[in-house]
Amino acid sequence: MTLKDFENQIDATILSRGHEYFHEEAVDNLEKVAPSLWLAHVHGTETYMVEVKTHRTQIKDWSCDCPYDHGPVCKHVVAVWYAIREQMASTKKKTVPKKKDRVGEILKKASKEDIQAFMQQSFRKDNSLKNAFVAYFAHYLDEDLETKYSAIVRNVYKSHQDRYGFIDYRDTKRLSKVLYDLEDKASDLIVKGNLREALAITRTLIEELPLLMRNADDSNGYLGGVMNDAFEIFHQIIDKAPPMMKDELFQYCIEEYPGDKYRDF
Repeated sequence: MTLKDFENQIDATILSRGHEYFHEEAVDNLEKVAPSLWLAHVHGTETYMVEVKTHRTQIKDWSCDCPYDHGPVCKHVVAVWYAIREQMASTKKKTVPKKKDRVGEILKKASKEDIQAFMQQSFRKDNSLKNAFVAYFAHYLDEDLETKYSAIVRNVYKSHQDRYGFIDYRDTKRLSKVLYDLEDKASDLIVKGNLREALAITRTLIEELPLLMRNADDSNGYLGGVMNDAFEIFHQIIDKAPPMMKDELFQYCIEEYPGDKYRDF
């Protein structure tokens, strides 16, 4: 199946709905992240993540984290196929008209005070937006490392909760991606010799994740994977730590290990 002829091989209803999603510009953040891998978000009842693997125009594989299970292809994947085909065709043209950046234009013209007023008003209406904002900009907080990274993890977690305080399996995947990014940062800090900040990130994840997972559907195992990686990074820190820091980490483990939250870990 190829991007040129997939319409001939897809259920007519799914094809029609997928084309409608594409036509209504529900496909967002389409990006070719590797020579054969495309990622995109599709806005429907919720926002879903779609992955498509291609080889030139051949469609090799695909996945979507929506709950559709009545066939091999959902409407969100079809919408992304249309978007990929359009983008591939546009790259062949000498001049491609750029999509108007309305947000960028407003940010250039609006005053700092107007933007701040809008954000404060939005935060009052949408607490998850406020949590996401705090998590993203927490590095500006004048706090010690442990407090800062604890604020980041907790606010990221809250920004993915539903109104009942629960995180479903789709949002668990999105949450884990942010936490994996934190672990990547910790690994980079180890390479740079900044063991203290790497340890602050790792300790925060080890201490917070067992509590967060109580109110999350981790049937896909993403958060468990974050926890396992946190322990691996912790071991890397131990290996590189000077003698006095090793003693400190040993004492930390002795005191932290008996906690009930670590049962089953």
